[in-house]
Amino acid sequence: MSDAGKIAIFYHPDGYDVQGRPLMGRRAAGKSFLEAWLRRRGNEDLYCCASRAADFKQFEDTARAMGANGPVRRIPLEQPEGCAQAGTLYYPGPDLAINAWRRYRRDPRGYSLMGVTHTICTKAVMDSIGEYLTAPLEDWDAVICTSQSVRQSVDLALAANAEHLRRRIGATKFPIPRLPIIPLGINTQDFAPDAALRAKTRKTLGIPDGDIAVLFVGRLSMHGKAHPAAMLAALERAANASGKKFHLILCGWFANASIEQAYKRNAQQICPSVKLHDVDGRDDAARNGAWRAGDIFVSLVDNIQETFGLTPVEAMAAGLPAVVSDWDGYRDTVRHGVDGFRIPTLMAPPAMGEALVDRYSADIDNYDYYLARSTYFVSVDVDAAAQAFERLAKDDDLRARMGAAGRERAVRDFDWQVILGRYEELAQTLGERRRAAPAPDANVRRIWPQRLSPFEMFANFTTRFPQGADRVTIANPDWRYALNSVRADAIASIENIDVLMADLEKVMMAIGGGKTIGELSANQQPQQAMRILALLLRLHKFGLVTIATADG
Repeated sequence: MSDAGKIAIFYHPDGYDVQGRPLMGRRAAGKSFLEAWLRRRGNEDLYCCASRAADFKQFEDTARAMGANGPVRRIPLEQPEGCAQAGTLYYPGPDLAINAWRRYRRDPRGYSLMGVTHTICTKAVMDSIGEYLTAPLEDWDAVICTSQSVRQSVDLALAANAEHLRRRIGATKFPIPRLPIIPLGINTQDFAPDAALRAKTRKTLGIPDGDIAVLFVGRLSMHGKAHPAAMLAALERAANASGKKFHLILCGWFANASIEQAYKRNAQQICPSVKLHDVDGRDDAARNGAWRAGDIFVSLVDNIQETFGLTPVEAMAAGLPAVVSDWDGYRDTVRHGVDGFRIPTLMAPPAMGEALVDRYSADIDNYDYYLARSTYFVSVDVDAAAQAFERLAKDDDLRARMGAAGRERAVRDFDWQVILGRYEELAQTLGERRRAAPAPDANVRRIWPQRLSPFEMFANFTTRFPQGADRVTIANPDWRYALNSVRADAIASIENIDVLMADLEKVMMAIGGGKTIGELSANQQPQQAMRILALLLRLHKFGLVTIATADG
């Protein structure tokens, strides 16, 4: 593999680690992406940008567990200029503004930024999209939109923000990052049909040959994933119309017992003819068995938090025909009448949502309540879903054809090795644009307005600043003993105290009979000169030295 498309991974466990955390689509996608990337590039230099050493260690352990044998290099988050070694920093979300500001203070052309959309309806993400217009994001940065629907939503939000800035301050220039459409990927081999596992799982669940097993995989949340009413009603109608015995495998997890009780109560009331099977979707073995046991996949999502939807792609890789809502990224994956059926949806007109967003913005409703209220303004066509289930239940050949078409498409278009190739091409294109851009004006001081240095923002608080001509003298002849007061200081415990004490001692010895600040920092690199001044201020704080102006 060449250096083209090299990427540094921004790593925080919340974006990739599913252990001990609620299993969400973004984490599952992050874990799948990272494992695929490590398999693909594990024999080369790997770069990890992490704020904590413990996070880097977790990344390194994951890389070694995946068989990576190349060097694993840490780029501390507070020193992001190190990302230039890779050329591109990949961030597992769409909120790139803060990373753009970190880069801007150093070198806007130092490296490219690459983010990816997941859920975009939270306040934090909606705010971050608005910041694309004001943060120093460039043409050599990109936010990957995982579906056409997401790209259209982002475009709409950017247009609304741009129009506000035009009216408010007369803005005319709106540079934004590139917004390519690249779907999420999966390891399609993980879902390959397995006749033996299918037979074993169906026997364990009590699903006879000839019965129709409809499979749902994902969080079992009425308000945060998919309200089950349409699915349950459609299955009941299909069971009655087809004369087939239907089973519904719910392969997922409930947030709590009350949600589980309500979900199952709804199933009993709405589709009493359908046998319900509850499988723990967090258990890898149980989930793998469920994928093989199904005959039809269903996901009638009606929720604004969904943007792409991995499970229909996984179903296609498993060779299952899919019955999905005509919603968000499902439109980009399931081809109606080819891989399955997309069921029409209805949504309330825009004006009806203003009250919902007002409550959410005012923190009257939290995010869960915002989703819960909005889902009642979206509906799925129950008749169309029932007809799709009935057709598939009655026609074994149709199920086989659609399943085969879906698997062929998943392997060709959605396997991670295909998708990562597109990521690498994007990184290479961004690098070419970055290198071709003109150098920034060296006379312009690049600042992060919302994160000014505290010693700039509060400069008016102090009597004066130290100057190079200020004379430093030792105030306590027994300074070696007096240094113990620094070691004993509680605040000093946030630092590497042994390194601090060694550096303080070196400075005290350099002062000798007295020197100016300029003399003490002469011939030093800027970073080291600032370190020396910081040490002098620490010594002055504890009364070990005096710092006097040249005129006394």
